Order: sequence, then structure tokens, then C-alpha cells
Amino acid sequence: MLEICIIGTGRVGSQLVRVLSHTNSVKITQIYNRTKTKLKAFESIAPTTSEISDLKSADLALIAVKDDAIAPLISSIASIFPTIAHTSGSLGLQKHGQNNAVFYPLQSFSQKEIDFNQVPLCLEADNRETFDTIENLAKKISTQVYSVTTEQRKYLHLAAVFANNFTNQMYAMAQKICQANNLDFEILHPLIQETATKIKTTPAIEAQTGPALRQDTQTMQRHLKLLSTPEEKEIYSLLSRAIQNTHKL
Repeated sequence: MLEICIIGTGRVGSQLVRVLSHTNSVKITQIYNRTKTKLKAFESIAPTTSEISDLKSADLALIAVKDDAIAPLISSIASIFPTIAHTSGSLGLQKHGQNNAVFYPLQSFSQKEIDFNQVPLCLEADNRETFDTIENLAKKISTQVYSVTTEQRKYLHLAAVFANNFTNQMYAMAQKICQANNLDFEILHPLIQETATKIKTTPAIEAQTGPALRQDTQTMQRHLKLLSTPEEKEIYSLLSRAIQNTHKL
């Protein structure tokens, strides 16, 4: 039985609590959050605490907090836990304790329940034994487990920002345009789905379509006139130039 302390109950931590509390051969021994009121929802799952001094040793501490809080937090608990893993995609190994690891779930987390079985788990550790421990844990909850170095993970996290965060901002802008003109955003859902499905089998560069690719200057100028803010016009122009530069003949 692997005993785990979950540190942090934000979007990632909450999802880890949910999946690990139903995982065979895993026991959540404690759940920590510095804000006491945020622990109420977890009191039926495991003992909770908002005090570092109340933490008790377990086989593994899984840290799911903001990046800038990880290093000082690990430093403060290094003497309590034999193995510590953080869940950040942009930070490297934090070498404060005996055995250090990264347990990075590559997914966009919200309040919606995630099927962890399909979440890529990107792992790194500073020794073989620690890697084996987190790999065995990862394989209990996901079919997609990868060994990813600190250097690789930095670029993977950057790629994920382009693929998810920036794309979602484009969805938000499209939704705003639709709402401002009495259009149902759901009309775009099939297009969004087709775009996401297509890149599973076709390189993204080959899947590109649209007026910028076609060098359709007149359509692009009409679009720019329809946009209401300088920022929107700048984004449209920048992305159009990026498409054209990528597909220079």
C-alpha cells in the first residue's frame, strides 16, 4: 500500500484526490491546503490540515500548488517525507529532500471531472528507485505514461500553452463575435471538432485553411474592418502574417 499526502486542493490537487482515493493499493493519508475553508469538501476522504506543522510522514508527498510556491514548500517539508513530487510542467526537479520527482499531468484542468485514464503523465526523478515508485503509481491511473526530462518538459509546457491556452483565447474571441451579432456559438462546434480531429491524422501545417493561406487580401481587409478593438485587429493581423510566413511559396 502506497501512502500519499496530497498538498494543494486546487484544480490539479482536487482531481488527484478524486482519482487516487479510488485507486487500489493507494491510501491518501492526509490532504493539505493553507486555506482551511478549502478543505471542507475533502474531510470525508482523508484527514485534512492547513498547518505544515501538522503534516505526518507518508511514502510520497504530491505537491499541486502554484509554481512560485513549490520551492519554499518543498524546503519546509523535506524532512517529513522521504519522497516528494511536484506536478508543475514548467519547473525542473526541486532537490531539497532525499528523493525528488516530477509527476506532471499534461491536461487542462477545470471543475469538470477528468478521465485520468487518458491523461498523459510526464515523469522525472533523480534516481531509479524514485522513478519506479512514481511510474508504478502513474500506471495505476493512466494508460499514457512518459519519461520526460526537465529540458523536454519546458518545451512541452510551452507547446501546451500554444495548443490549449492560446487556442482557448481564440474560442473566447469567436464566442464574443457570435454573441455580439446574435449568433449561436454552437454553430462553430462542428468546425472546432473537425479541426481537433483532423490533426490526429494530419500534420497541423498541412491542415491549415483560410483566407491568410489563400492570400485572400480582400477578405482579410473586410474582416479587419469588422473587428471592434485595436487589440483584436492586431491579433488577427499577427496570426495572418504567421500563417503566410509558415506557408511561403
